[in-house]
Amino acid sequence: MKLIIMRLLSAAAVCALLGAASAAGVAPRAATAPAESTTPGASAAQNEGNTLRASTFGEGAPLNEGDLRGTGITHGASATYNEGAVLGTNATLDDYVSYALERNPFLRSYADLHDAMKWIPAQRRALPDPTLSFGYFARSIETRVGPQEQVWMLQQKFPFFGKLSLKGQIAEREASIAGETYRDQANDLVEKVKRAYFDYYHVYRLIEIAKEEKKILLRMQDVAQVKYASGQVGQQDVLKAQLSHSAVEDDLTKLERARVGVTARLNNLLNRDPDAPLAIPRADVPEADLGDIERYYDVAEAHRPELSAAALAEEKAAKAKSLAKRQYFPDLALSMQYVRVDERPVPLLEANGRDALLFSASINLPIWFHKLSAGVKEAEARIALARHRKESVRTTIRSDVQDAHARVRTAVERVILYRDVMIPQAEQVFRASEAGYQTGKIDFLSYLDSERMLLGVRKMHVEAVADLGRQIAHFERMIGVELDEIGM
Repeated sequence: MKLIIMRLLSAAAVCALLGAASAAGVAPRAATAPAESTTPGASAAQNEGNTLRASTFGEGAPLNEGDLRGTGITHGASATYNEGAVLGTNATLDDYVSYALERNPFLRSYADLHDAMKWIPAQRRALPDPTLSFGYFARSIETRVGPQEQVWMLQQKFPFFGKLSLKGQIAEREASIAGETYRDQANDLVEKVKRAYFDYYHVYRLIEIAKEEKKILLRMQDVAQVKYASGQVGQQDVLKAQLSHSAVEDDLTKLERARVGVTARLNNLLNRDPDAPLAIPRADVPEADLGDIERYYDVAEAHRPELSAAALAEEKAAKAKSLAKRQYFPDLALSMQYVRVDERPVPLLEANGRDALLFSASINLPIWFHKLSAGVKEAEARIALARHRKESVRTTIRSDVQDAHARVRTAVERVILYRDVMIPQAEQVFRASEAGYQTGKIDFLSYLDSERMLLGVRKMHVEAVADLGRQIAHFERMIGVELDEIGM
């Protein structure tokens, strides 16, 4: 009989442990079905571009390319990371962005953090571990049926209805905030890659312009040499041309050093060797008018992960308040106690040596109301804090969008001015000066000044194009989505 009871007690302990593990919701890693949205207004945001909202990064939600569409992260970023991605000699800006989203270790650390946090809700919803206790009587307690020798007790605590569910919901919001943080860092990385790319384009084009200027100066030097040989001009014209050529050589040396720096910076974002070769950069930047700014306010509020994270923080605070109110209710503990009783040498009763089995229930007494009330008030203060932070984020977003919108419009105007007005004018002046010098109507210094003017305008045009690319990248960062995704 005693052996049977001991086996039953052991089986009950194993069942309780298995039940706790089952309640924890431990699932295979392959289970990646995304949870339904829990963020107010999520459906409206999804209509605006399949926006990632609260539950997109909730419990069990994988990071995949489909989830990242409509968020400014549309270049193939995923939690599986394509390790075989390569950059060819014809790589475009989009290729660099996709490569960075897949390979950048700093961004991957945020993906890993979210991947870890999405398993926390199942742990928070699980019952506490059952307690198995054993006691041995150093001095036996004598009873009518014999002395008590050992005590085994199995206890399981059951928090009040709703407490574990609320803890799980709070953990889901925390995991979703981690997902929004990942999105924010991905958008930031995209902007950094684009800025570095246009810095590289800027230096690359300046080197090309300097090489073209060398050819022009050599031609000017030949013209001056011919005129000097015929006695039309003095030797100073030839020396000035040679000096200008040497100055361009010095500029090329500085530009090559600058290219090494921007190449290393871009490769660092791509997680490549600093001197890894880069493709010839192309500046495919739109020059269309962005239109009414009011549209972009709505786009930014629907797509900026900072605002989504702030809304999730407010939801989390509201759930924490509900949990604080639940603390007024007691938790239940059920226990089973088995007492092994030894037999008397001389039995006095028929039940000699019969073991005892006791079932009991207990609750905690939440009577310290000042502590419980303080917990509720703290939660209310945190709700107000989250609400004010969300409003602050919304106001900041509108200010950021307005500033970035103005910068893009200014950059577009500069590009058009240099390309359509100033460069044609400078080329016309240079051609006239070249013809005038050859016919002796102007001196070499005026000829050289016109060449320098053309060079300066071409450099400013390249700088304006690169700046436009940077400003568009910043504007897309501020609205949380790329322009081509919203029809621009």
